[in-house]
Amino acid sequence: MIGGLMKTTSYLAIAAAASLIVGSVTLAPTAARAADLGGDCCADLESRVAELEATTVRKGNRKVSVTLSGAVTSGILFWNDGIENDANVITPDTIGGGFTFAGSGKVSSDFTVGYNLGFDARFGDPGDGNGLQADSPLGYSANGKIAPVEVYVYMDSKSIGRLTVGHRSSAYKSANGRSDLGGDSGANAYNGGIIDLAAGIQIRDAAGSFLGSWYNALDNIGGIRGETIRYDSPTMGGFQVSASLGHNDSQVIFGVPAVVKSGGDDVASVALGYDASHGGTDVSLSAAYQAETETVVGTESRWLIGASLFNKPSGLFVTGEYDAVQNNQATKGGSANNWFIKGGWRKNVNGMGETAVYGGFQQTKDIARLDVTGKGFFVGVTQSIDPAASLLYGQFQHLSADGTGTPCVGGCKDENSWMMGLKVAF
Repeated sequence: MIGGLMKTTSYLAIAAAASLIVGSVTLAPTAARAADLGGDCCADLESRVAELEATTVRKGNRKVSVTLSGAVTSGILFWNDGIENDANVITPDTIGGGFTFAGSGKVSSDFTVGYNLGFDARFGDPGDGNGLQADSPLGYSANGKIAPVEVYVYMDSKSIGRLTVGHRSSAYKSANGRSDLGGDSGANAYNGGIIDLAAGIQIRDAAGSFLGSWYNALDNIGGIRGETIRYDSPTMGGFQVSASLGHNDSQVIFGVPAVVKSGGDDVASVALGYDASHGGTDVSLSAAYQAETETVVGTESRWLIGASLFNKPSGLFVTGEYDAVQNNQATKGGSANNWFIKGGWRKNVNGMGETAVYGGFQQTKDIARLDVTGKGFFVGVTQSIDPAASLLYGQFQHLSADGTGTPCVGGCKDENSWMMGLKVAF
């Protein structure tokens, strides 16, 4: 009883003291308050607030959200091209790194508008467009670059779908490599990833001469990223339809960079995706078609089918895709195809995140229309570090090319490489 009375009395005393303090501060003249708090404190405080505001990134309005996300990636590449061997610090092309500003504004419960402003940030990038070094097996750039990748706005309705306008991937490009339930094993295993470890290393002929990039022999026949109008339907029963119409002024055709064309390219594509789970097994399917029309030199068609299965209880997965292209251009007619298969196991066994072990094979026939077949075998391991949103990766691969045409007249040297590194997301 006495203890309870003492506690109550203490609370009343504290409340009374607080009231006196607040009252004195409220009623006291400004000069007295400043003197009590240490002189010219308010002026100093205002100066500090002004300095903080000047160095703070602020939103333009309160109606549209802003989210900054991205990743920083670096790796060490050990390689042997049959003549030379070395090690280089690089930014892997597929795993990559960069940052994105994205956000949206809500118009109604069903309708929103939004934007995406994405940038690539690379150093030692094999695909920077500067070309291969003529007197070196490496084609990596000595300069870093930050470049816009996908910049677009959209209108989204939960019941109707999303309409996007801007610079972004076509429906076909998004479908390329889409169906892969291998978790982080997909970080560098496809969508060009198998040669990202060696994209900057040139093929050598039997005499050791440089014959151009491995992209001329091994490629996944990907789609385009350009000025595009795109529609993505809502997901219904696991199915989603995407369609896009765009314009592309410069494109890699059959693995060889094309010269910018005066007429440009009109590119239309459509894709169908399916994702569902049946009896503890996840299923992902993809199909896509792309038609490109160039008013001066002709047309080109691409298509793909892909599938992936992941059995959750066992952790086993398998992924495959087939890609083909038919080019009807007068000066570059012909066809090419590529197929890819990967299998492995992934599970969280150490509490840090998923561990994935995988292996696979890729073959490309006549990507540069030069009667050459490229082949690649790879094995790898990844370890997710969930508490730090990071990924450790390592992959070994063996590349070979053979055929009767350029660049392998008289035979081509095989290439072996191993890359390991760390990706940190934010």
